[in-house]
Amino acid sequence: MSAKSKNYLSFPIGFIEGSGLSSTSKLYRKILSLGVFLPMTFVLLYLIIRKFREEKRDVLMIAEVFEAITTCAHLLQRKYVMFMHRKLIKEVNKDRDENFWKYDLISTEMGLSFERQMIICTRIIKVVVSGGVFTVILFCLTTVFDRSKVVPLMCWTPEDNKLLTAVIYIMQVLIMLEIMWALLSLDSFYLLMCTDLRIQFLLLQKTIQSVKLGEGSDTKGLVKIIDCTKHHKFLLRIHGKINTIFSSYFIMLYLVTVACASMHSYIILFKSPSLGDSIKSVCYLSGMLFQVGLYFVITSNIEIEAENLCEEIYNINWEGTTNLKIRKHILFMLMKAQEPVSITGGGMLHVNRNEYVGLVRLAYSIATILGGMT
Repeated sequence: MSAKSKNYLSFPIGFIEGSGLSSTSKLYRKILSLGVFLPMTFVLLYLIIRKFREEKRDVLMIAEVFEAITTCAHLLQRKYVMFMHRKLIKEVNKDRDENFWKYDLISTEMGLSFERQMIICTRIIKVVVSGGVFTVILFCLTTVFDRSKVVPLMCWTPEDNKLLTAVIYIMQVLIMLEIMWALLSLDSFYLLMCTDLRIQFLLLQKTIQSVKLGEGSDTKGLVKIIDCTKHHKFLLRIHGKINTIFSSYFIMLYLVTVACASMHSYIILFKSPSLGDSIKSVCYLSGMLFQVGLYFVITSNIEIEAENLCEEIYNINWEGTTNLKIRKHILFMLMKAQEPVSITGGGMLHVNRNEYVGLVRLAYSIATILGGMT
C-alpha cells in the first residue's frame, strides 16, 4: 500500500533550494541569500528604526513604520525556519515521496479528485503570491502619487543624496520580492504538505471502511489493519515533524497579524486617511487576513479528518471476530487515533479555525479600544 504518488512538493522544494538556505543549494545562491540579502535586511531595519526615532509620530506614521518592520520580520522568520530546519524539511519531503499512499489507491475517480485538490492548492498559492506582487507594486506606486514619500517602505533617507536614496529604493524592492520567493518556498511547502496529509487521512479512513471481519475474512482484514496501523503511525510522525518546523513561525505570525490587523482596522474605522492610505490599508488588511486564514483553515482540516478516523476505527465490525490479535490491533489503533493531532505555536497557540476567529475578534477589539481612547 505504500506505493508512490506524484510529489507535488517538488514545486516548493525547488524554490527552497533556490533560496540558498537548503543544504543542497548552489554556492552562489547561499552567498546571495546569507551574504547579500540578509545584511541588506538588517540595514533596512536600522534605517526604519532611525526614521521612527527622528520623526514626529502619529497613528499613520506608526502604522507605516510597523508595516516596514513586519515586512522585514516576515522575511527573517521565514529564512530562519528554512535554514534551521533545512534537514528536517528535506527529510519530510523524502518520507512523503517514499511512503505516502497513491491517490488512486481506493478508486481512479477518488484519485482524480485528490489530484484536483492538490492542483487547486497550488493555484491558490500562486494567487496569494500574485496578490503579494500586486501589494509590492502598490507600495511602489505610492512614491509616484505621494511626493512626501521617496521609498516604498517608511525608513530614513538622506535629503540631499539622490543616489543613496535610489540605492535604498532598490534595496527595499529586492527585499519585498525576496518575500514573494519565501512565500513560494516555505508557505507553499506548508500548505501543500497539509493538504497532502489530509488526503492521506482520508485514504486511511476509506481503507478502514473496507475492512471486513468474520466469515473467513479475518486474515485479509488483519493484513489491512496492520498496514493501516503502520501508516497511521507514520502520518503522526510526519505531522510531528511539521509541527516542529513551523512552531515558532506561527507564534510570530499570530502576534504580527493581531498587531497589524488592529492598527489598520483602527485607521479604516476611526481615522480619516487620504484615499491612497485607505486603499493601501484595505488591501493590506484583506490580503493579510486571507493569507493567515488559509493557513489556519487548511491546518484545521487535518485535525478534523484525524478525529473522523476514530469513528471509522470504532465502526469496524470487530465483534464479528474472535481473533484476539485483531481486537488488540484495533484497540491499539483506536488509542493512537484519540491522541490530539494539532499544529501548535510554541506549544501555546492552537492553529485551527476557532483560533483564527479569535484572532480577528481580538484585533477588532484592540482597534475599538484605541478608537475609544482618541
